[in-house]
Amino acid sequence: MTQLKNLLGFLWYVAHKFQRDRCMQSASSLTTTTLFALVPLVTISINLFSLFPEFVKVSQAVRNFLLANMLPDSASRIIGVYMNQFSSHASQLTYAGLALLVITVFSLVITVDHTFNAIWGTAPRRSWPSRLLIYAVLILVGPLLLGLGLWGTSLVVSTSMGWAGEGAQATHSALKVLSLLILASGLALAYYKVPGRPVKGRHALLGGALAALVFELMKNGFTLFITHFSTYTLVYGAFAAFPIFLLWIHLS
Repeated sequence: MTQLKNLLGFLWYVAHKFQRDRCMQSASSLTTTTLFALVPLVTISINLFSLFPEFVKVSQAVRNFLLANMLPDSASRIIGVYMNQFSSHASQLTYAGLALLVITVFSLVITVDHTFNAIWGTAPRRSWPSRLLIYAVLILVGPLLLGLGLWGTSLVVSTSMGWAGEGAQATHSALKVLSLLILASGLALAYYKVPGRPVKGRHALLGGALAALVFELMKNGFTLFITHFSTYTLVYGAFAAFPIFLLWIHLS
């Protein structure tokens, strides 16, 4: 009985803090910034190392992973189309256009940084030059490390199986597990490093694991909803994909 009372008290505290920290307003702000920055962020990061022939498979692994594991089916189709369009026109960008894209990408990261510190009720610990350097490293190096890990895992699993069917299934299962581990690790690292006050490692790991699990459940539930409850198409018609994508960004 005491444990149940403590659990209910904890849930009430979380709900109260969620409202007090204005997390819904923060989600709205992040949604707006993400709409402008998501496609340039992913495409620029991938194209930077896809310029080298030896990294073509790595680039494709990152792209497929993000579309398959970070977004529901309908949203991944939208992002995939815009990524292809953006990539095909990226070589025609002027220096001013490229600078604008970089500013857009950094605005997303800075908004995330401010949101984290607002929730934690603290100010950033690092200076602006130090923070910008960290942001640049994350944007440039993060996708490369992610792609190398995904490509290596896929290669090892597929070559260790006796026939193609089993190998393909095992590769898919391994990548699904790996996607959860990568997401949980990334969130835990963000919870540990971004706030301007010390965060215990075990608390960051637990928060990252729970957030990744909730994200995966939410993604599957969202996909199930838009698959079986398609009445929104009667209201929005041909534009139904956009509010779906907007809602997903807000929820995630």
